Amino acid sequence: MIININSMPICNRRMTVNWTDVRIFIEVARCGSMSQAATGLHMGQPAVSQRIRALEDEVGRSLFTRQHRGVILTPAGQTFLEYGQRSLSLLQEGITTVRHFSDERQHIRLASPTSLNSWFLGPLIRRLVERGNDVTLLDDHSHHVAQKVLDGSLDAGFVIGMPPFPGLHLKEIWQDPLVCVMAPTHPLASLCQQTICEPHQLAGHRIIWYRFAHFATEFRTNMERSIGARTMWIEATPADTVKQLILDNVGIGFLPRLVVQHELRTGALLQLTLPGLPYIAWRIQMLYRERKTIHPPLAQLLEIIEDLWPSCAMQ
Repeated sequence: MIININSMPICNRRMTVNWTDVRIFIEVARCGSMSQAATGLHMGQPAVSQRIRALEDEVGRSLFTRQHRGVILTPAGQTFLEYGQRSLSLLQEGITTVRHFSDERQHIRLASPTSLNSWFLGPLIRRLVERGNDVTLLDDHSHHVAQKVLDGSLDAGFVIGMPPFPGLHLKEIWQDPLVCVMAPTHPLASLCQQTICEPHQLAGHRIIWYRFAHFATEFRTNMERSIGARTMWIEATPADTVKQLILDNVGIGFLPRLVVQHELRTGALLQLTLPGLPYIAWRIQMLYRERKTIHPPLAQLLEIIEDLWPSCAMQ
């Protein structure tokens, strides 16, 4: 039996789509013109037209409608564009991962306070694993994290607002401001609709205090002066516990925006704007031992951090 492959249904044919053709297709779709795409790709227009026809022959559908002033995507072309863009993005991700992959797996040992593990370090760990590393991530208090990095038990650690520590390099990688939040059923919830509120309006209400660093104590002292003495303070850690108390309407609280961004977006919590209070933020720092040469696991870590949080990478 002789089978003509060109007469087979599209779903049964073996595809041999060229990645270069997909890139050309995406550029033509972006430009809406074969000639403009050819200029951007440093190709001749006939070559671009030929590659588009070859791609259309391969997928078995017209991807563009040719017009006098250019081209527009057909419905099939619009669908293929979405898949083409996703495929190229995935291909590039794979290339990047393989380029950084080592046949000899690295084991990277990290630690940070519980709040950072829960809300901040997920993207970093994912990147490390994608590069073929084994990762150990532990929970510990900031001071203990520093001690373990110093004695070599950890490759690096992450802390919040730590002062200089002898023998360690501290690199600030992110600042996340604290915001005043409350449950929608709180008696002061109507104030959240106002542009500006004054601290003294919190007087007489319970405030749940998240003491996350040494300098946060000064912020609380300033708040007590602004609000007045008729205020009950409830101190709690970690950040998850403080958030749950606020959600349960136990009181008003101050938390990093990163911790409550989902609840603010969904309306589970409301934000109160208090411009009269001084700025305070989670100052998230990475710490590692001061050495003349940086060993490979730490070099990878620094590279990923500069990619994820470039605004603080120059410090």
